[in-house]
Amino acid sequence: MQKEETFLQKLDKKRFSTGIALIAVVVLIGWIDSAVLTWAFLGAAFMFALYETMQLLGIDDNKLYGYGALIWLISFFYSNPDDLFFLASIIALSWMVYKNEVDMKKIYIFLYPTASFLFLLALYKGFGMDAMIWLVIVVA
Repeated sequence: MQKEETFLQKLDKKRFSTGIALIAVVVLIGWIDSAVLTWAFLGAAFMFALYETMQLLGIDDNKLYGYGALIWLISFFYSNPDDLFFLASIIALSWMVYKNEVDMKKIYIFLYPTASFLFLLALYKGFGMDAMIWLVIVVA
């Protein structure tokens, strides 16, 4: 007779430890509540999201990482980061139309990660870490 595996034995230990470490980092950043640290952490997550979106759409253009980093750098100094998304979209589309090379896939890359992370940053800048914590509680 074969023994059934318990719940803890079925867990993928590597993913479990990675998840615990990530939760610990997020709790530490929330506890410190530094604007620069939060901006840097969200920026790193934004770059990973940009990478994943590029892999999903099958685009291999390293210039887009530079554009993403530039948008994120400007978001640190710009008072309303959520407005920055619309401004960057208008500039990018205008440049593509001017060059007569409209590639909507490159715009799609910036739709999901850029909008969501800039809105998260705007939420933090406007309402502080308490709003970010409530967002995690409500969504989770």
